[in-house]
Amino acid sequence: MDKSLDLFRYNEEMISIKDMENDLNISQMKWDDIFKYFLINTSYVYFLGFKRWIEDENFINTMNSISDRILVNIGNDSRIILCKLKVSTLINRSLLNRMFYYYEFPTLVFIKNIEQEQEIINYTEKLPLGDIPLTNLSYLYIVSKESQPDVLWLRKSSNMDFPWETMRSTLALKEELTRPWYKKLLNSLGFDGDIKINKD
Repeated sequence: MDKSLDLFRYNEEMISIKDMENDLNISQMKWDDIFKYFLINTSYVYFLGFKRWIEDENFINTMNSISDRILVNIGNDSRIILCKLKVSTLINRSLLNRMFYYYEFPTLVFIKNIEQEQEIINYTEKLPLGDIPLTNLSYLYIVSKESQPDVLWLRKSSNMDFPWETMRSTLALKEELTRPWYKKLLNSLGFDGDIKINKD
């Protein structure tokens, strides 16, 4: 895992990864291992975009370039879209990163069985009032960006695995140590001096 990525595992089904250097750009090499793992362990990938908020003349071309099939397209402005991705889209990811820029809530859905496709379509068509979480489906991973521009969220169904545990970036730890409340806590525990963090 790249040292600029701060990984926090909340529970068995959810992980957040914060890029400590810049806003999220999933086309960068630092994200390769994560996407390779999901591709190896699944068979099909979908892009689900909810709340399109950027108008751009390249949107249609970008969407068509990444899509094997467009399964759901709601609204004249494509405010909700679901498309099955071409496998090549996940190798370079530059066009996919552009789609992450177009939507307030972009999500990638990785599944093992094509039979699950209809359930993902049903879920998308009910947005924003989806009745069950996608993670209730079997053999599934979800990668999404939400309100924080520098954080990628990973979720999974209960019968899949994450190979990663919490791994704090030294950049994140240094940031935390500069916060007044954190210094106050450390002082209350008897740590009066500066705490050094090894770079390794």
